Amino acid sequence: MAGGAYLMVEGSLRLKRAIDSDVFHVEVWRSEFWLYRPSNPKLGLSPNAHWFLRLAGGIASLAIGAKVLRVATR
Repeated sequence: MAGGAYLMVEGSLRLKRAIDSDVFHVEVWRSEFWLYRPSNPKLGLSPNAHWFLRLAGGIASLAIGAKVLRVATR
C-alpha cells in the first residue's frame, strides 16, 4: 500500500508540473506513448503518460494492497 501511495503522490506532482508548464493535454495515448505501439519500445513516454501510468499504477497498487491487508488480518 505504501508503494501505491507513493505512486499516487508522484503522479499528482507530475500532473501539477505538466499543468504548470502548459504541457498537459487530455490526450494520453499519443503516438509517442509506447503502449500505443508496443512493437516499438524506443518511443518512450510522452509527458502525459508519465503521470497517467503513475496514477493508474498507484490506484491498482492501493486496491491490491488493501485486499492483501484485509486477507492478512483475518
